[in-house]
Amino acid sequence: MSSSFGRLKTTRGFAALIAIGVLIISCSIYRSASASTLIAQNESSKSASASKAKPKKAKPKQKSKTTDLTGTWYYEIDKNQHRGYIHLYQSGSTVSGTWHTTSKQEDDTPVLGQVNGNMLIMTRSKVWGSHDQNFNLTVINNNQISGYGEGFFLNHTDLRMARVPNR
Repeated sequence: MSSSFGRLKTTRGFAALIAIGVLIISCSIYRSASASTLIAQNESSKSASASKAKPKKAKPKQKSKTTDLTGTWYYEIDKNQHRGYIHLYQSGSTVSGTWHTTSKQEDDTPVLGQVNGNMLIMTRSKVWGSHDQNFNLTVINNNQISGYGEGFFLNHTDLRMARVPNR
């Protein structure tokens, strides 16, 4: 008698587990059906409201403003170890000019560079004959440029420039 009672108890427990599983599965199917129904309704209401919406006017694209670097710039290099003036002329994104050192006896040298947004990549050529110095600079505002230089006698050396006001 006790063995048949044990089988009956196990069978009832198994049946109860199956019933609970069926209930969970049917609830999740109902929820996913409800969720998919809500998604479909939301999509159809979006498309209906989109067809009623007025077309938006296209905004004109703004041109990126590049500061005109034409003019005379006072410079200090390597914490004021050397200083002088750079006369720059800008045409489009190309910058050219002359580097004049006042802190030591040195020939004037040509500079050539490219402006891209607020970045200026500039090369000073013919330093002490045939050497180059390359500068990675940031145009901070209309009147300041700052960055560093590499090359002949430069090793990640600071360069700061300030526009000389027109007289």
